Amino acid sequence: MHKHTDLHKDYLLYCFDLDDTLVDTFSHVTKVLYPRLGKRAGLRVPEHDEIRGHWGGALEDSLQALFPESPDSSMLTEDLRKLHFEDPIPAVRCATQILDILRRHGRFLACFTAGDPEIARHTVKSSLGLEEEDLGSLYLLSQKNETKESPGVLDRIRKEVQEKTGTLVAPEQIIVVGDDPRDGKLARRGGADFLGLTSGPFGPQDFKVAGFSERYLSPDLATGLSAPTDHGVVAIIRDREGRILMIQEGRADHPYVGAWSGPHGGCQANDVLEEESVVRESREECGIEVHAQKRLFTRAADTKVRTVSFWLAEFLEKSPEPRVACEREVADMQWFSTHEILSGKIPLYPGTLDFFNRYGERLQEIWEGI
Repeated sequence: MHKHTDLHKDYLLYCFDLDDTLVDTFSHVTKVLYPRLGKRAGLRVPEHDEIRGHWGGALEDSLQALFPESPDSSMLTEDLRKLHFEDPIPAVRCATQILDILRRHGRFLACFTAGDPEIARHTVKSSLGLEEEDLGSLYLLSQKNETKESPGVLDRIRKEVQEKTGTLVAPEQIIVVGDDPRDGKLARRGGADFLGLTSGPFGPQDFKVAGFSERYLSPDLATGLSAPTDHGVVAIIRDREGRILMIQEGRADHPYVGAWSGPHGGCQANDVLEEESVVRESREECGIEVHAQKRLFTRAADTKVRTVSFWLAEFLEKSPEPRVACEREVADMQWFSTHEILSGKIPLYPGTLDFFNRYGERLQEIWEGI
């Protein structure tokens, strides 16, 4: 669920443009690498707008246009590659954390770039801490003699992901994240959703001219892929005997003090995915480690946030035993059978009561089908 796309969908494949989406290429090249390159070669360093006008094309062609007085653009290309290896491009804010969360919760990652293949491979490893094996696809457009405007690019990325992961991802399960209107056109042609970042060399007006409204835009990656903080989660966690872990509200000023529910709380922006919120809240309130398995139900929240989702979660064997880890909020913690929860003898949050009235009798069956 990503508030800046206004799409509120779960995606299986996150397809990222590399430069200026995951790594701060334009700023690093213009402010650090090009001045060094010009100094080494004794050449005039082009101005910001000149560089922007030749950004996104083949590296050697770009360098030839930006440093026309150079007698050998291929030598400049090699020198720039060396500078990239000496001083890797920094990742954008929160990029590595976001990628880690997506991978931990079973999302596939793909990267595409029109930049130099050697630099791209080095950047993925040195700047993002990823091996190529961590990606469903590292799609190098220049190596395939393609551009972002070439027909069928996203379909070919999907094919590479399928060959590597064994999963065919449908277009509607994909979000393309990029800093360039051409990234958005790549997404549109492939039937995927798009999130455009205005933190790179292209601003909101560039996207507007290309036909993308503000609902598709975000000022940066961390904001665009943040979990919606007006939403919450409740973890429905079972043990080997099929009992459900419940906590009792302990805050004296809370409207439902004494009521029981699964571990719960609001999503935090840096959770990125609801699954991460489920894991975090279970850890913070009960000191346990869980795997979020399936979202079953979303309704209006009882307090604080606007909506809340109920998630089935698996108590991991490596986890410590449950304990009251947040005494300020949790008065007690117990494992209850579904029968005990449905008996009416345990006061429940209204939303939790609604959940168990809907799903309580079928929970074990649902769990077995996951």
